[in-house]
Amino acid sequence: MYEVAGGDVKQRDDIPALAGLRGLAAYIVFVSHFTNQTGFLGGALGHGAGQVGVMLFFALSGFLMAHRYFDAQPSVSEVGRYAQSRAARVLPLYLLVVLASFALPHWLYPVDSVGRLAEHLLMVKGVSVLWTIPVEVQFYALFPLFWLVAVRFGRVAVALLCVALMVWIYAELPSRPYQLTSHAHFFLGGMLAAVALPLVSLRGRLADAAFLVSIAALALLLPGIREIVTGEKIASVAQTVWADPMYLLCCVAALLSSVRSPLAGRLLGSGPAAFLGAISYSLYLLHLPILRLLASSGVARTPDELFFVANIAVVVVAAASFYWIERPAQTWFRFLTMRPQPYSAL
Repeated sequence: MYEVAGGDVKQRDDIPALAGLRGLAAYIVFVSHFTNQTGFLGGALGHGAGQVGVMLFFALSGFLMAHRYFDAQPSVSEVGRYAQSRAARVLPLYLLVVLASFALPHWLYPVDSVGRLAEHLLMVKGVSVLWTIPVEVQFYALFPLFWLVAVRFGRVAVALLCVALMVWIYAELPSRPYQLTSHAHFFLGGMLAAVALPLVSLRGRLADAAFLVSIAALALLLPGIREIVTGEKIASVAQTVWADPMYLLCCVAALLSSVRSPLAGRLLGSGPAAFLGAISYSLYLLHLPILRLLASSGVARTPDELFFVANIAVVVVAAASFYWIERPAQTWFRFLTMRPQPYSAL
């Protein structure tokens, strides 16, 4: 996290639960894809459950951007540092995966033509799990406009703008998935949560209860579980869940309660959860090729055994990527500014 001192944005770690929440989001995506491939637990944790993990990712991004920067002046130099920080966080591993996929499309992701390669490099759209990165970067490009509104007109103006845009998105949600306008309401909801945070008076056991209820609600909204509980069949998960405001409400509630809840701080801010949050980006980008490799290797006889092996393999590879690619890349990017900052997994 960040605080403002003397006009500069400086890092602080005052909301440790958010790192664990990011790790939880990545793990939901991993379990969803594993379930889709193996039928693990009867398939209840698959069938698009990864969409809920992505929703948490997007809401967290909106929250963190607003929380980090809305108190800082959006000068040219500050916006430049912001852009560099986001580029350092996202681009090195993403570009490596995209280029490797272009070279080995059957082993990684189907970036199997020059046209698809250009779409990924230009952040137009992506295939498989890569689709979220262009959407995220497009939000990064638009965020300085919200930053400017916050500084010039106040946080109430930003809140009203976010609400108006969310109402428009829900009223006119495009039928084409994987575009920013189909998913921006979760970034907006995250920013709205950051603006509303000082007004949230939840503390102690009440905050703990809100945290548990919001996480339980998200679990019940996982499409496979939702179908079991309600009996309704979700025809198009990619479109239906993004058009249901319950998912946004639960994500915002999970964010706000995680920040205030002592229980969330102990659970999501614990060492293992924080570590999972730190490696979450690598875990997200690399887990699918690992799952495919394990499924074809015959290392396990049952889905339960394979789940155990897959957890170890994915965490080991993600940790190696984090320490050998992500952290060095961020250090190198920040060295170029001549104003080095501490590494941030968020």
